Amino acid sequence: MLKPEQSATTKAFWMKCRAACAVLLGWQLLVGLCLGQEAAPSTSNAPTGLPKPGDQQMPALEQQALSLDYDLTLSATEPWSDTGIDLRPGDAVRIVADSGASSQMPVRPRSRSQGHALQVCNPEGLKLTEDVSRDLPVQGALPGALIGKFGTGRVTPFYVGRDIEVRVAEPRHLFLGVNTDGEDFCEGIFRVNVRIIPPQPPSEPRLPAVPSAAPSSLDDQLRQMIDRLPRRNSDASGHPGDMANFILIGSALQVQQALAAAGWVVADRGKGAAAMHALVTTSMNQNYLAMPMSQLYLFGRTQDYGYEQAEPYKVVASRHHFRIWKAPWEAHGQVIWVGAGTHDIGFEKDHRNGLVTHKIDPEVDREREYIAASLQQAAKARWLTYLMPAQPLQEAQTATGGRFRTDGRIW
Repeated sequence: MLKPEQSATTKAFWMKCRAACAVLLGWQLLVGLCLGQEAAPSTSNAPTGLPKPGDQQMPALEQQALSLDYDLTLSATEPWSDTGIDLRPGDAVRIVADSGASSQMPVRPRSRSQGHALQVCNPEGLKLTEDVSRDLPVQGALPGALIGKFGTGRVTPFYVGRDIEVRVAEPRHLFLGVNTDGEDFCEGIFRVNVRIIPPQPPSEPRLPAVPSAAPSSLDDQLRQMIDRLPRRNSDASGHPGDMANFILIGSALQVQQALAAAGWVVADRGKGAAAMHALVTTSMNQNYLAMPMSQLYLFGRTQDYGYEQAEPYKVVASRHHFRIWKAPWEAHGQVIWVGAGTHDIGFEKDHRNGLVTHKIDPEVDREREYIAASLQQAAKARWLTYLMPAQPLQEAQTATGGRFRTDGRIW
């Protein structure tokens, strides 16, 4: 959980109104977008070694007696390591990480660049000259970054970085790993402190929220608002389109500033298929920053804003993007923005009219994680939690005919 620098304005902001936080809530994702205080560094100095993920039996790490804090040492050259930590429904887990070289690890000269010595890993990841983002478990995070996942099998990993807080709604088992495509980007260790925060019993009085703590649960008003939201947008003819997979709560200025800091730019408002066809035929090898975005409908109108990744690309077929709409309701006086994000990975024929349109990555959860990671790395994501809707959407077809899949979970 990355925090922006604290200032006098920030302090006054928090003292005046907790509701000024902008909260990012997905049908699969809930991330707080707000200013917060600088997190205090971990004082732990007793790391514990992790078992290798290839072992047949990975014993749980020794845990501090009668304590909810775990101090771990993670090898930065192992893709995944079992922390031995089980989480119960309602638990919040805060993960704080640092890095360093280890005298107990042999120096490995092999690297991705002509055999030069590997860098010491950084929980936030490393900036490399080569593009390997499409092969990484968490595409929105830098290579070598600290990542996590709950359980094995078909689960979606998430960016951890130096500091994150996550709340779980179901029993989970925590794994930590390195954002790698199978080769070593760096070497060394991650020193990690994991703190488990149990849910507060209903009979106990609720403590006032503080900038460093995530909401313990969704209140009734926000839950009712979520249940009323449409699950998908549509095209002008009413054909169901992309799924609504995140929500922003806050003023337009808060949302715009957070997204700009995270490297997103507002897309051009093009003329749909005509603009797409012109770009495909005339600009195939040109850089672009704000490629036109087609108009989709939610709440009876087209999107209020369309956002794209701000980095220029040589191929117009690939872009990270999402649309947001201002909802007709508010939560505790705060504006609600409903978003739908997908990753364009190529072109395909639009089954409605036979014209060329963007093809999206069918694994739409990847874009959900990409958006979250971009906000975390920009210090605009204050907390992260997932839930499961009553009737989760798991597979469907877009308005143009492309299919997509999702794990359907909300953490």
